[in-house]
Amino acid sequence: MTHELLTVMEAAALMRTGRDTTYGLVREGKIPHVRLGKQIRIPRTALISFLEREAESAVSHG
Repeated sequence: MTHELLTVMEAAALMRTGRDTTYGLVREGKIPHVRLGKQIRIPRTALISFLEREAESAVSHG
């Protein structure tokens, strides 16, 4: 099991979203993250869990 921490830009690349969209999701508390000083890091496992929840929600509401 890996506990890799991603930058916002790395998370954005994985989700294929823009920087502003990803920062918005972090700011809204939708993507769990940690702050290391002024830097934001997103655990890869938390990002995957977020995407799975979003996909399940889309299927159940679709």
